Amino acid sequence: MSRVSQADERWRRKPQYVAEECYSYYRGKKTRAIRFNIVGPHQEEDAERILKGLVCSNCMEPFPAKPGPDTLQLFIDANIFYPQPNWHDLVRRSRCPLCGDEVSYEYANLLFEGTLPTPNWED
Repeated sequence: MSRVSQADERWRRKPQYVAEECYSYYRGKKTRAIRFNIVGPHQEEDAERILKGLVCSNCMEPFPAKPGPDTLQLFIDANIFYPQPNWHDLVRRSRCPLCGDEVSYEYANLLFEGTLPTPNWED
C-alpha cells in the first residue's frame, strides 16, 4: 500500500469548471486566453485548493500535495502517469507535472477571480 492512504484519496477529484475563451488586445495584437470559472457544489473548496497549490491553476490537474522537493515521494507513491518524461524534475521545481506551469500562491492568486455566487432561492 502506498503512503497516500485511502482516506486521502479525495484529492484526486478534479474541480468542476466551465472554460471560457477570452480575447483581448495587448500591445496592439489580439491575444487569446482560456478562463476557468469554477462551478459546482465544491467551488469554494476547489478555489482554496488552487490557491494552496493542490490543483494547477493552468490545467486544473489535482495533486496529492503542493509540488516541491519535499513532496516528490508523495507524487511517486500516488502512482499517477504523467506524460512528461521529466515530471520528477518539474515537481522538484514546484511546477505542474502535467503542463509544466508554475504552482505557487502568487501565480494562482494572479489568475484567481473568485467563484460564482450561489443562488439563494429563499430570498
